[in-house]
Amino acid sequence: MGVKIKASYLVPPAEPTWNGIHPLSELDQIAMVTHVPLLHFYSNEGYRNWPNPHNRIVGILKDSLSRILVPFYPLAGRLRKVDEGEELELECNAKGVEFIEAESSQLMSDFGDFSSYKGFEDLFPHVDYSKPVQDQPLYMVQLTWFQCGGFALGTTTSHVVADGPAASHFLQEWARLARGDPLEASPCLDRSVLQSGGKTLAKKSPNDLHHTNFFPPLPTLMGGRDNSKDQDKEIATKTLTLTKSQVVMLMMDANKEIEGDCGKRPYTRFETVGAHIWRCACKARELADEQMTAFCFSIDTRRLLNPPLPARYFGNVIVDVVAYCQVGELLSLRLSHACQKIREAKKNVTGDYVWSMIEFLQARRRFPKSCEEQGSKVSIEEGFMMSASPNIVVTSWLNLPMRGVNFGWGKEIHMGPANHCFDGDIVILPSPVGDESVAVAVGLQVTHMEKFKKFFYDDVEMFLLCRI
Repeated sequence: MGVKIKASYLVPPAEPTWNGIHPLSELDQIAMVTHVPLLHFYSNEGYRNWPNPHNRIVGILKDSLSRILVPFYPLAGRLRKVDEGEELELECNAKGVEFIEAESSQLMSDFGDFSSYKGFEDLFPHVDYSKPVQDQPLYMVQLTWFQCGGFALGTTTSHVVADGPAASHFLQEWARLARGDPLEASPCLDRSVLQSGGKTLAKKSPNDLHHTNFFPPLPTLMGGRDNSKDQDKEIATKTLTLTKSQVVMLMMDANKEIEGDCGKRPYTRFETVGAHIWRCACKARELADEQMTAFCFSIDTRRLLNPPLPARYFGNVIVDVVAYCQVGELLSLRLSHACQKIREAKKNVTGDYVWSMIEFLQARRRFPKSCEEQGSKVSIEEGFMMSASPNIVVTSWLNLPMRGVNFGWGKEIHMGPANHCFDGDIVILPSPVGDESVAVAVGLQVTHMEKFKKFFYDDVEMFLLCRI
């Protein structure tokens, strides 16, 4: 795909903002030092008759971006290491975010239904991680024009600074300013709310806390095979869609055994679709019945803490969770059994659990040598990145307002993750239709993808036949 960079520059906040060191919470510190890419595609329907639409759209995006960086000023800053160690801090210095203008030789129609990720890698900004961390922008934007007049808006957000809910809040507020609306809700930038929560932490040592509760080991392939070697194998990426009726069918099957039981809450869309994905991945990989497998996912804990964090808290409050099961058990029992495994893992994450996790992370900073002896040096998120078969990592965007982003020329025609980093990297997101249907963005080894797709749809049809 031919993409040519036409211009690249920094966009600072439109007004003077607070300068100084913004502390990072313990949950920020364990986030991967990477950026999360996202793509939105826009047709020219909303600006076809505009005079000089290219310059006007660039101007709207740049102007509104500079203005939204005033309340969201941490994104215009830079990370830096504390005393050249591993710990990071956020320097709010108004250096700005990087804005890239690019042009593609392709038409937007060349992407078809956007289910294949071919060519996506050229449409979002790539961070040069060979540079010192203090030279890496925390937020980057790439506007790529297609020959048909449409364009792709690719963004990348530092995972250390913002989790999914925080990043989606920024994106929606940016769009509001761009189309002339006022800011709906300012971000809560006070990270001190995660420092102690009224707990007595100073007396804790790593020996008082068990890191395996927070950073559990993930299963490896039987027979002594090294999971990490599978990461070198070619990854296929594809987006598969479940219609509303297919989702309903899965949920009916998952909840069949609890129909009429008023005391048990029905399994959610995420639990049901996630369980279906987990089973299909095990089948596609042809894992042995005795093999242990893990379903890794994340929970937004803003409402779980006591007192609850502000809904617009800007930072990381996502906690990673793991559900385990033996493959034979997972596949021989009903879909509801896999749903129950996921729900049980979710139930373990309470407000006290999160505070205990923060306690452990603070103790790890104070007593690094003792923590290394416990084997707790690697974060669970790094473990996720090294998981591969027999495990999967499923991220839910079902409740994030990342779709329907209108900057003033209408909503996007497609939105989704820009890439998949590893084998078993999966994202569940609402489909563009706007009903209860879902899109599942999948990253699997090439040799497993077609088999996964077959089971993904065939098993739904089997559930349908079983109900007739």
